[in-house]
Amino acid sequence: MEERKCIWCCLAEPQVTFVKEAHIVPQSLGGKRVCKNVCDACNAYFGNKRAGVPSVEEAIKETFAITRDMILLAEGEIGKTKKRKWHSSLFFKVDFVKRSVSVKPAYRLRRGFQEMMSRQVARGLYKMLLETIEADSGTALDPKYDFIREFARYDLGDYPVFYFLRRLGLLLTMTEAFKKPEILIMEPRMKYLLNTDSFVEFEFLGHVIGLPKSKQAYLVNDQYMAQTREAKLKLFHGFVLVKYFNDIDLSLNVLKDGGGYERWLLSQYGTRLWLFAA
Repeated sequence: MEERKCIWCCLAEPQVTFVKEAHIVPQSLGGKRVCKNVCDACNAYFGNKRAGVPSVEEAIKETFAITRDMILLAEGEIGKTKKRKWHSSLFFKVDFVKRSVSVKPAYRLRRGFQEMMSRQVARGLYKMLLETIEADSGTALDPKYDFIREFARYDLGDYPVFYFLRRLGLLLTMTEAFKKPEILIMEPRMKYLLNTDSFVEFEFLGHVIGLPKSKQAYLVNDQYMAQTREAKLKLFHGFVLVKYFNDIDLSLNVLKDGGGYERWLLSQYGTRLWLFAA
């Protein structure tokens, strides 16, 4: 039998064990796919929170459950007549009718809460990406991904998250994909997603995210900006570098009718929004 080696700590059997299933997307968010080469210690780490800081898994669940429930509620998949109930958030107050999300008072008054939550979410996105790469191709132990290990597993460094904002209020995603969400890389119907040696883009619960695949990706940043603009110009307004947790359109303002979405974009991001159109 082939020896299993953890993609996070790089330790192999029998130094570490692989008893529990490691879900790529948190199981509490509906994730079903697992990565077999995550040891029990690293798997537990992503679910353990520190004093005053949510775990990486909790940050992903708390954040993206808002989007998931927005869609499933609209589709009649959750609510009073369904056994499945929407997520009761520890941190956020969500108005499903007005499509608004706000931080609960106990956390809103904590200095740096949004930035801290954003960092945990970023680590979670990198974590899910590397585990998806491993599940798809078995190449996650490549040294070029060491920076992801350092950031997601050991909280070292700081790396960008590009969030792309759609033009159209249309999510080309089946309801089933919201019930059992996955990281979708290079889907045939999603021709706007790029996957180069330096950057990778994926769709997760209707959101389009871009992350570097190399620690030196910044050296070809201008080339990436040109490529992604060409691929997305007709379908996306532009992108924002995620700094706060609500830089991600969690409540799907893109589905608003009329000009409400464009007004929301300007009020939400201002000059931080990098527009594709001149």
